Amino acid sequence: MLIFQLATRYFSKRMVPNCAGVAALIVLAMVQSVQAEEADKTSATPVSASAANAQAASAVLQKADSGKQPGGVDIDQSIVRLGSSDFRTREEAVRQLVAAGRPAIEPLTKAARGDDLEISYRAVRVLQTLLQQDDQATEDEAADALQKLASDPSKPAADLATDALTVYHLTLQDKALATLRNLGATVTSDQLNLEPGDLQVTLDDHWKGKKSDLRLLKDVPNLAWLRVINRSLDDDELSTIAGLSQATEIDLFGTGISADAAQKLATALPDAVVDRRNGAFLGVGGLPGMTSCLISEVREDSAAAAAGIQVGDEITTFDGQPVHNFEEFTSLVSNKKGGDQIDLQVRRDNEVLTKKVRLGQWQSDLPVIFHGNSRPRNVQTPLPNAGGNR
Repeated sequence: MLIFQLATRYFSKRMVPNCAGVAALIVLAMVQSVQAEEADKTSATPVSASAANAQAASAVLQKADSGKQPGGVDIDQSIVRLGSSDFRTREEAVRQLVAAGRPAIEPLTKAARGDDLEISYRAVRVLQTLLQQDDQATEDEAADALQKLASDPSKPAADLATDALTVYHLTLQDKALATLRNLGATVTSDQLNLEPGDLQVTLDDHWKGKKSDLRLLKDVPNLAWLRVINRSLDDDELSTIAGLSQATEIDLFGTGISADAAQKLATALPDAVVDRRNGAFLGVGGLPGMTSCLISEVREDSAAAAAGIQVGDEITTFDGQPVHNFEEFTSLVSNKKGGDQIDLQVRRDNEVLTKKVRLGQWQSDLPVIFHGNSRPRNVQTPLPNAGGNR
């Protein structure tokens, strides 16, 4: 309409001498006017056939994109591109699958089970990268997927998944040990009888972690020897310890648990030696496997030394109960608490003596022999004081 109005005005003022040009301008204006009117009608009427076709085409495109995850990643196509002959295409596919995150885990696991080594390798690589995400659910699901792949040795991805899990668990172990140390745990690897790489973790009076922090021990695959000293343990904590299948010895000294609880723990961990003591410490050593309780060591500054017990003494009774060997004696001591007073009957040469002893409290720095039995050990022969200190 604007062009039509201008043309009429210009014609009326005779500013344009060429009538043919003016006529063309008027025709153009009329066409524009008609188109505008048609557009007005269209806006007030149902969708035209051409508009419907456009909407249908849009729906087809949306359907084609339905397999894509948020962010535009087509997981299935990206997995196919893992096997591309072009290096950059493969690397871009890896990047896209990592970006897809958790939804890509199941398809990646399926792809890794295939016979295409290139795809298997890169699928495991993506799963390994997903172990390093901040999202715990993604990390757990990726670890579970790798565990399933590692458990099927008939597939080419088994060794790759096993290697990825080994690195992952060692990384978790480093993090767990750092946190355990910060919470007051003592971590050592130089104890007698421990194999190279095996670890001893001690939780004693310095431990300031909460009950939930005890679960960090599950992330220490090299844990062979756990010692809990003078720290009370409840059922939840015992349940956590019962899940430490990697441990081959568990010392529970002064924890307040019952003999039945210790037996249940030993049943749950058949490959581990569970040593329970109520916290009393006498300070003597003896030789196991003998038919008498002969004392072979007396620790300085111990309750035994204060009571006058000597090397070579034979313990015959403990608080009125007969003692037949060192193992029986240590069991009786283990049922006592620090500070308890007991009577010992001792045979020295041809004389029988009665000693009153106030038992001491077990401390974390006292020596104990490692008896764990599920891993091969370098030391195969019994030590002179293999019964340990009591």
